[in-house]
Formats: sequence, structure tokens, C-alpha cells
Amino acid sequence: MRADEFLSPEGALFLRLPASWQVEQDSEDGHFLFQSPRLASTVRVAETVPDPVPPLEALMHDLPGRFKSVPVHLRINGIPAVRLDRIHETPPDPSLALPAGSESGRPDAHGRKGGRRTYVREWIVSDGRTVVYVTQETPDDVGDSEDDEVDALVHGLELRGSPHPVIATLLERLNREEPLWEWRQSAPLYIHCPALGTSLSAEPLVRSVDASPAAWSVALEEHVRKIRNLSAFAQRVPAYERVRDALLPVLRPVTLAEAGGVSGSGFLRREWAPEVFVYFAVDVPGTFHFLPAECVEAWSRSLEDVEAQACANLASRLAREGSRFSEAEGPLLVLEDGEGLAASRLLLPRVRRMLAERLGSPFRVAMPSAGVLIAFARGAEAWKEALGEDVWDAYLAEPVAISGSTFELGPDGAICSQTLPLS
Repeated sequence: MRADEFLSPEGALFLRLPASWQVEQDSEDGHFLFQSPRLASTVRVAETVPDPVPPLEALMHDLPGRFKSVPVHLRINGIPAVRLDRIHETPPDPSLALPAGSESGRPDAHGRKGGRRTYVREWIVSDGRTVVYVTQETPDDVGDSEDDEVDALVHGLELRGSPHPVIATLLERLNREEPLWEWRQSAPLYIHCPALGTSLSAEPLVRSVDASPAAWSVALEEHVRKIRNLSAFAQRVPAYERVRDALLPVLRPVTLAEAGGVSGSGFLRREWAPEVFVYFAVDVPGTFHFLPAECVEAWSRSLEDVEAQACANLASRLAREGSRFSEAEGPLLVLEDGEGLAASRLLLPRVRRMLAERLGSPFRVAMPSAGVLIAFARGAEAWKEALGEDVWDAYLAEPVAISGSTFELGPDGAICSQTLPLS
């Protein structure tokens, strides 16, 4: 080990030390103290391996009250971290002070002396397996003037070792088939596929397993299934047999093409309503992979055939999940999901029949975002204007917005009329 490098006895915590920084271990609590003779700041580092590892948000709540502040989320060498900034301690308890005439107070439980205010910053770093707490303590009269040099130390932190057990199991399952995936120390919560030139976060899987260990096998298989979907895209146009059972119809705005950096004809899609299209996609972890337009010709299939298969897949998926519509005030039904498929249900005859039975036909719908579908009776004039304002506000606020308009649907799913967004 070089003089400018530090490796904890457990071998997980590694730090590259900037010039002049030195380290010693506290004999009482085992924490590591980093100091530089040029600076007044002290940096204390504690390494723990809880089982299971809570998410960063929960770890923040466990901090003492003096650390409550607006968190800054960041990554340190690829590892998720949070920093709590610009925090000043309250002065220590006066009972810690020595009798009158003493030069300073007696140290408290943290090594700080009575009557001295301290400028403090706290980092929590976690790769899903190891948690590291880093605390900067600086005399109040020095303030934040040494932050840059402390940041240089903290940003040299790495967590070394083997992947999280959940990620190791995921890799073992994936690598039973090509293409192969790998884990890298530099990004411990990601898996990488050189053949596809892509990386995927495994953090959602790790968190879901930690939250519900009993559902471990189900969560793993679902993650493997979605990653296999992505593997089909080693070529721009995947084989139809590889994606047939994973195809989904996804309602999105015409501007999806612009956001994707391709021309409107670059995606496989058809117009559903003015400014709203049905795109065809395969769900992969955390997003959708939208199919290119040339798939129809490469597969020797019509767009109608592709849509029929995609809608059949969606219907099967919904049959397993059941209805999620909840009734609101008046003749109004609201559906929210976290998958971005709420509006896509309108493409299914069964869903349209159910809405017509409850609301009358034709009925009206709004889809301000990918995860929200609002259906309401045609004659609900008393609150239509207020609803229109809510739809427009939601449309402006949502990161995956679809439309600020409302649409009237006939029994066959055809658009009878459209009410433009409020201005």
C-alpha cells in the first residue's frame, strides 16, 4: 500500500489521500480520523455492514437531530451518496466544562470540547452492502474555507470487494445465456453488457429484495425477464420470436420522436388522436425500448398484426393484475400506475366496455401523463372546467406528459371529439 493510499482492515473501504493528509484509528470507537497539518478540519470515517442495508433516505433519518438539513444527492466514484451541508452544531452541554480557570472544556463523547461551536458536514455513502459515514468537523471561525480540500479527500473514497449477493445471483442467472453481463468495482450497483454497450442499475432489485425478502425469487425472475428483453436488441431490428411475447402498445405524444433524437418515421407507431400516437415497445428495467419502424418489413407482418399481438400481451398482463380504477367525486374514474401504461388500457375493448357501462357512451378521457388515466361521464358539466384545469396543471408538471386535452371516445374506441388544453 502506497503512503498516499488507505485501505481499511476489512478491505472494503479505500481512500486515495491528497497530499499531506494523514490517518489514525480511534482506539475507543475504531473510527478512522483523517487530518492534515495544513488544515484545522478533522474528517472522521466509520464503516459498517448492516443486514439488510437500509436505503439512503432511511439512513439520513437515523442521524442525530443536528444533522437535519436539505440533502444533496450525488455519486462518489459511482457509489450513491448523500451530503448534508452547512450545518452548525449547538454548543455542547455546559456541564462538560472544567472548573473556572481551565483553558478549555473536557471533551464530550465525540471528542469535542465544551463551549466550542463547530461547522459540520456529513456524507453517507452506500453501495447496497457497506455503509460509510464521513463527518467533517471544522472550527466555526474557519467555516467553509476548507471545503474544497475536504471534498478532494472524500471524493477519493471507493468501496472494494465482491458484488452485493443479490447482484451476484442476478449475474449468475443472466450469464446462463449470451450476451454476457459483468460487474465492475467502479459502479457497484450496476451491471454491464459489453456486447450491447449498455449498463443497467440493479439498485431497484436490491432495494425490493431488502424490503420484501419473501418475494426475492419473483423479483429476480421479473428482472431477468426484462433484461432478456433488452438483450434482444443486440441488433437494431430484433428477431420477432425474441420480442413477440414482450411487445406492448404505449400511448405517447408525437414529441416522443423529437425527445428520442429521431425523425417521426423512425419509430414503429400509428396515430391514435391528434398529437398522440400508439408506439410499440418492449419493457426493460426502468424504461421502454421503442421499436424502429423497419420492424414491420423485417418481420413480414402488418402493423395491424403487431398491434393485435401487443394488445393481447397487455390484456394478459392486466388480467394478472386486476382493475386499478378508483372512483372519485361524481361520475369520475381515475387510474394511476407506476409502469407508464395507464393510458394504453384504452386500446383494449374490454376496458372500453367497462368504462362505457359505468359512465355511459360516449365517455370522455384525459391522459395528462403516462401513469394517469382519467375517465368521466360526458354530461358532467358542473365540474368539467375545474377538471380541465387539473388536467392541464398535471400535464405541465409531469416528466412523461402525454396530452393536456380531453377526448371523447365512442364504443369502438374512435375519437369523437377533442377539447383542446386550457390556456
